[in-house]
Amino acid sequence: MFGWLFSSASCPVTNDEKRGIEEGFSWLASVQGVERLRTATTILPTTEFFPASYEETPEEVENLKNLVASYMGVVPGRVVVQFYSDNDPVHAVDDCKTALDANRPADGRIEIWLEESIARDPLLLVASLAVEIAFVLLKDDCQLEQEQGAMMVFAEMLTVFLGLGILTANESVKESTGRVGNVYWWSMSRGSSLSLNAYGYTLAIYTLARGESRPTWASHLRGDVAGAMRQAIRYLQQTSDCSFPHLIATPL
Repeated sequence: MFGWLFSSASCPVTNDEKRGIEEGFSWLASVQGVERLRTATTILPTTEFFPASYEETPEEVENLKNLVASYMGVVPGRVVVQFYSDNDPVHAVDDCKTALDANRPADGRIEIWLEESIARDPLLLVASLAVEIAFVLLKDDCQLEQEQGAMMVFAEMLTVFLGLGILTANESVKESTGRVGNVYWWSMSRGSSLSLNAYGYTLAIYTLARGESRPTWASHLRGDVAGAMRQAIRYLQQTSDCSFPHLIATPL
């Protein structure tokens, strides 16, 4: 009657995604050290880590930048944030590239460019800052050379590795609803290189590498990512089918 409680769990990602995430996390552990992952503070979208209010002033944008940088182990003064408009033809031609390849300073500073509308949403701003800082850390500090799409996948995985995965996973898809007269509408846009299930699998590796099979912070994740993470944790606990060599055995 209750056989479903003990049924085999399936992996929530494709074989290619699974291999890419495990290889990516293994590489990050070799470069950053697995203790960096295990001792990272898991950053939550709460007032414990971020201000209770946000007014989109330059000072508050700077404050969020400083917080994100410090949580990632980067000296805040090293990060310079610039904003551009989609109406700027220069950046439009570059497909809104973030100046991580162009105009990068030679003095070790991390200069990142974000579309100006991002500053209106503090959670999206925090997630965008984390991914873009991670991108430059990989390119400049770790000397990682991959094509743009692969680099963004690595950057998003690095945010998870450093404890900011809840923030980037929650903002990987933006949903909005509205009403015009008697018509209700819903839309969804992706701003991420990792799928929602891939975020769930990556977070499962993060938590199992820390010996946390039932992390309390899961309640802060968007539901679809939290579900994929729980499924992945159960799958990995049942099968040990993971090439990442630093998982800690945890009870089912």
